Amino acid sequence: MEGSLIKENLKLERTDEITGKVALKDVKEAINIIKTELRKNKDIVCLCAPQVGKNLRLFVVKTNSNNYKEFLNPMVVNKSKEQHLSRERNISVGKKDYIIPRANEIHLAYQTYDGHINSESYKGPYAEVIQQMTEMLDGIQLDDYGLEVIPAFDKATDEEKTQVLQMYLDSLKTRKEKLFEEINANPELKQINDTIDFNIGLLNGTIKPVDGEGKVVEYEFDEKKGIVPKENKDVH
Repeated sequence: MEGSLIKENLKLERTDEITGKVALKDVKEAINIIKTELRKNKDIVCLCAPQVGKNLRLFVVKTNSNNYKEFLNPMVVNKSKEQHLSRERNISVGKKDYIIPRANEIHLAYQTYDGHINSESYKGPYAEVIQQMTEMLDGIQLDDYGLEVIPAFDKATDEEKTQVLQMYLDSLKTRKEKLFEEINANPELKQINDTIDFNIGLLNGTIKPVDGEGKVVEYEFDEKKGIVPKENKDVH
């Protein structure tokens, strides 16, 4: 795209969390570049920092013509079991559409630019956008596991489309099973996966550890310390 800073045919790796070691001016610069690109490209509603050449864990969503929402260190802590197939595209993959499974609703934890921790639920197109962005920050692109939509697909009958989509979903299930086998066979990968699952469980409340007195300990995300027990704010 001539005159644009958006990277096309982008190869991604997982971006690291934004910590105190990252200068605020670098974060602000990345946000400003993304907002400028979103203003110039009316058909694009969101961009993450790697798409403009910045190795920072953040993305920006265009909420309307004049407003933008920034998400720093985003983490999906919960997804609905109900899913649907979404048809999406991303300029960093090319001018192709992909069909990809998305959760109907997600719960996202993230930081704002001024350091506040927020936690919000999203559904519909907004949830699809956020899932695409968080996956990109994890190094995952649409073409890594999405079904590329070829011209013949749109001309196919509903029955033919259903058959193609079912074959695609079956292939995803097989790939997922093989991936879990590889993870469980590798002690290091299994430990990482178990730690991620445990931390997400602490945040979304599905895991409720107890202290020495048998009381449930609740956890929250602290921007400096990570996941820590919630402080008792009761005043006696």
